[in-house]
Amino acid sequence: MNGDRREDFILVLEKENPARDADDFPVNQRPLLILLRGADGKLATAKRNERVVMCSQCGGVFGDPFDGVIAGRNTFSVEHYGGSNWRWKFSYKFNYSRIDRTWQLVLVKELEYHTSNPNKMDRKIYTAPRHFGKIDIADFNPENYLKKGVKRNDK
Repeated sequence: MNGDRREDFILVLEKENPARDADDFPVNQRPLLILLRGADGKLATAKRNERVVMCSQCGGVFGDPFDGVIAGRNTFSVEHYGGSNWRWKFSYKFNYSRIDRTWQLVLVKELEYHTSNPNKMDRKIYTAPRHFGKIDIADFNPENYLKKGVKRNDK
């Protein structure tokens, strides 16, 4: 996960009895943890985010929208897919920064289309630093990431 050639892990956990919002949807139900293996071979939690993985009931008629984590060397993406007649997909990509020693948001892809016209897709792509600044995985919130984070020109 951080390029040190040790076997690291990303875990997505699920709380048995999460808190619920006013609409009875689970809140912070699925924490994502990044575990790094130290030189001694032991795993330790490096980062945690409670918001990046959507709740199991947040996918509309599709139910659980969590479509998985795609991991590679120094990078990972969290994928979601759901909807009803209007289908949607969200992909959040994070890369490891050796300078900052953390994973930062680098790319967001949003896709939506109506099932009556699947060839007419609305695609949105957001990138750093144009649409958002440095956003650490621990601080990422899919509800309000645009125009957030520290940009090079910010003071």
